[in-house]
Amino acid sequence: MGVLIYDPSMESTDIVRVLRDSLTDEGVRQWLQTSNTLLDGALPADLLVAGHHDRVLEAACAFVEGTYL
Repeated sequence: MGVLIYDPSMESTDIVRVLRDSLTDEGVRQWLQTSNTLLDGALPADLLVAGHHDRVLEAACAFVEGTYL
């Protein structure tokens, strides 16, 4: 899959806005590039490239709300 690199210019995307409530720019970058159990171990960035925006948004919201465990 393609690689999505977080760039602060992505501020307008809802996923980045959700994550920035709890994370720094570097934290958002790390979250996007780290395996996520709510996404069956996939990288959020890979799923975004594949068009699974809604799944990644749900995982981001769960992370911020603390319901991801």
